Amino acid sequence: MALAGGPPPKPEKGSDFAKNAVGKNLVRNVGRNVLGNMIGGGVIGATVASQVVRTEQDLGGKWMVTDGSANCGCEVQIRTGAGVIAQGFGRTSGYKLKDAKGGNMKNISCSNPHLANVARFALGYSFTGYDATLAIESGSGQPVAQMKRDGINYFSGTLADGTPVTMWRRAG
Repeated sequence: MALAGGPPPKPEKGSDFAKNAVGKNLVRNVGRNVLGNMIGGGVIGATVASQVVRTEQDLGGKWMVTDGSANCGCEVQIRTGAGVIAQGFGRTSGYKLKDAKGGNMKNISCSNPHLANVARFALGYSFTGYDATLAIESGSGQPVAQMKRDGINYFSGTLADGTPVTMWRRAG
């Protein structure tokens, strides 16, 4: 799809996490606690509640992606898992992330050969949230992209062939 003006610029570090995440996460924590108690409390209630009421940093949802073309983009859908990386992640692609969370990705409208094959991801940990590594693989475990988190809703890096890639979504 055509992108007038290309992807948005990288956000200033600190501005988007403070603006979008802190207050929303506080409200979501309260909602998670209420829902967890309604379900029956304990580990099961807390687990279900954490999957229903996610933090602002959670990647679940639709994202726009560009493959280096300033005026062209596409969409992918991300579904986060229960906080674990898919078994075998990194075996073929070589992406090894310690303390990572993972989930599934689905191509919605990407024609780029790499982006068309997105299937799963792992998001590494960083203390601040910035510069956390996002590794994306195909269903067969082939490398698709490796990016760094530049903001709460913004990643940039390269596709497996070295082409620059940017992934973002509209801030809430």
